[in-house]
Amino acid sequence: MGKPVQGAIGVVLLGVGVPLASFAFSWWTDSMELLYVALGLAFASYSAHAFILRAGPRSPAQSAARVVTVAAGISYALWVGPADSMIEQMMARFERTPPLGVPGGYAVGITTAPMIIGAVIALLLLMSTGSAAVAAIAVFASVVSGPLVLPKLTHGKAKTFFFADFEANRRRFSTPLFLFVPTTAMRKGDFSALSTRLVDPFTGNPYPGNKIPSGSRCANEQDCISPVATSLLNNFLPLPNINVSAANFGSQANYLQQTPTPSDTNGFDMRFDRTITALCCLPDGGVAVALDGNEVQVFASPSATTPRVSFQDPAMNAVNALSPGPKGTLIATNGSSVRPYRQWPHDLMERGRSGRVLVLDLADGSVRALAAKTQFAFGACASGDNILFSESWRHRLVAIMPDGGQKAVLDNLPVYPSRLSPAASGGFWLTAFTARTQLVEFVLRENAYRRRMMAEIDPEYWIVPKLKSGQSFLEPMQGAHLKTMGVVKPWAPPRSYGLVIRLNQDAVPLYALHSRVDGVNHGVVAAVELDGALYALAKGPSRLLRAPLAMIEKELRA
Repeated sequence: MGKPVQGAIGVVLLGVGVPLASFAFSWWTDSMELLYVALGLAFASYSAHAFILRAGPRSPAQSAARVVTVAAGISYALWVGPADSMIEQMMARFERTPPLGVPGGYAVGITTAPMIIGAVIALLLLMSTGSAAVAAIAVFASVVSGPLVLPKLTHGKAKTFFFADFEANRRRFSTPLFLFVPTTAMRKGDFSALSTRLVDPFTGNPYPGNKIPSGSRCANEQDCISPVATSLLNNFLPLPNINVSAANFGSQANYLQQTPTPSDTNGFDMRFDRTITALCCLPDGGVAVALDGNEVQVFASPSATTPRVSFQDPAMNAVNALSPGPKGTLIATNGSSVRPYRQWPHDLMERGRSGRVLVLDLADGSVRALAAKTQFAFGACASGDNILFSESWRHRLVAIMPDGGQKAVLDNLPVYPSRLSPAASGGFWLTAFTARTQLVEFVLRENAYRRRMMAEIDPEYWIVPKLKSGQSFLEPMQGAHLKTMGVVKPWAPPRSYGLVIRLNQDAVPLYALHSRVDGVNHGVVAAVELDGALYALAKGPSRLLRAPLAMIEKELRA
């Protein structure tokens, strides 16, 4: 017999024989503690069985996963015993490092097969109320979240997200019940230990020696203790189990009973979240929000729970900016009618020109287009009778006249412009989420190369503008990007950049605020002036930045 066969037989005996013997013994001895340990050993043995039989080359990740599986089963066997000592030890262990911020509880991490099965069995055993051995507090919690994927409805990448949690509390306590029960002598009619005199209710005379006659001592049947009462006392009322002196009888209970008081509670929460792609405050105190890029909801106030008006229109696919418009309207820019808002790099590489500038009428709920076939409209703002909007892929700022005509007021920018907001002293704040580079411009001109890149390379590593960079060695890089003495040169060609431009009323640049190539506050997509400070949203590092205007002006004068 070869060694592999011998090893297989040994593992089968370990994985089957030991658990079965443990089960039989625990069942025969009625020991719930051993049953728990047997269950844990069974799962550990099963895991070891699979681990040993799958011999041969394996990756470090596979080896680590199998070791964790075996350890999980063994840990279950050692930690989840129902005896009081095991429960107390486990609770004390988790009180020192409470998971999920729940002192004195524990959470079941559903990561391996033994833990899944162990959690289910432990939960079922704790739900039983007949065993005195199961006396503890257990908290089982699980959390599930992620994108909502519904076939033919949502693809889960840029739609609704869900969050659900469940918590089950299983409490096994006993409540002390103190009672006054007749002593053995009292059951025979002997109340001589009491100072209170007993009186015959039929004659009005006290019982001699404070004893009620019984049996042959009864002169009359009515003077005797009823045999029915004697039967009730002996069969339904227990004997005392606490020694109490006769002097304290009546004031101190002589019987203690531990009454099981199980308490089971189940709680769950569920929440659905949608991604906010644009947000703006309205002059009347309301708030407008774009959700998933395809719906706009307007609320009367930030605390309102239901929208006063909602806009859903086939023209809205990637709404990325909102701004108050003239005469009770709302201006919205729709970056692309083909690609969702998250896929703006795809739209750039496809040389997309399906963007739109929309006017949403808050009074009648209608939607109409001010401009169409734009190359990624991203940000708009009212300027007198005109509407300014950013056309990112053409690197320009465009004014829409009242008659519908268009005019480029700021052209051939070295950046990709995005949202606009009014400045308190007149003019505008214009953000640019990244800067142009010769490498990206070259790729946009080389159609064959661009198509192959999009077909064969992960979009994360395309040669496209990014909101942040430097996170992976797989990112495309130009020679000037190479670090010298561990430092990236601030004038290197930027893969990501941060920029806010101050414009006057005629859209002429006055100055700019930079986070250069060697900085981190890249991907600035919005800037708003409030109470003497400029607030900028840097999406690359997910930061909200604040710069006092007085500090900016001081730097400009220096």
